[in-house]
Amino acid sequence: METRKIPSVLSGFLLVSPIFVFMTLSGHVLFPTAHAGSAIHTHAPVVVASKPGRPFATTTVRIPGLAYKQTMRGAYDANPGETIWFDITVNYLPEGNGPRIVVSNALRASSMESFRAAVSAAAQAVGYPAEYIEAALLIQRAPQGAIDGPSAGGILAVSVAAALLGDTLRPDVCMTGTITPDLAIGPVGRVTDKIVGCAEVKAKEMVVPRGLASFELTTKSLSYNITVTEVSTLAEAYEWVTGKPLRSVN
Repeated sequence: METRKIPSVLSGFLLVSPIFVFMTLSGHVLFPTAHAGSAIHTHAPVVVASKPGRPFATTTVRIPGLAYKQTMRGAYDANPGETIWFDITVNYLPEGNGPRIVVSNALRASSMESFRAAVSAAAQAVGYPAEYIEAALLIQRAPQGAIDGPSAGGILAVSVAAALLGDTLRPDVCMTGTITPDLAIGPVGRVTDKIVGCAEVKAKEMVVPRGLASFELTTKSLSYNITVTEVSTLAEAYEWVTGKPLRSVN
């Protein structure tokens, strides 16, 4: 996930009353017609699930998103890594007309799409009908600027799956990596910068896509006393991040 220093985007990011964008997994984007601080009613296309989803308790989990600053060409930043704190809330949607996705407007298109894909992947992985899911991704603390990129997709999918299964996330683990439709954890860029974010949150282990544990990353991780673990699939990532196996809700 990349953060960009863009003044025009920053002006929207710092609004006291945030604006939210609603979208469905079918790709529809639903814009609220009321002020963000009031009750907003949006309706996704009605989809009849093959099997009703079992009600589950509303769960909110806070996770660190690992990002890096995009500097001007030729500029040097001694500390390019940054941490973005996200709150993910997963609710049961009794009408079964979801999935309903809520995101902060500080996220750019690729990050919104990444969350949409993460909810879909999590539902698929645990065998829960996505039509009964409402998921919100809100930013609690972030650097100035727009937030862009899909590299948090993996940890977002793990978080949604954990909410559906009633598991908790290990507080000493951070993660970067995209999520793909076949539930694989895909590669991301600038991992050696992102480990700075792991150190900021005092993580002891960093989960990364397989093939990215370079000599440079290993050397830098040792300086922070962080263990780097490579994974290929959502199931592998889930077990490392939660300490429990990924399984069906049934």
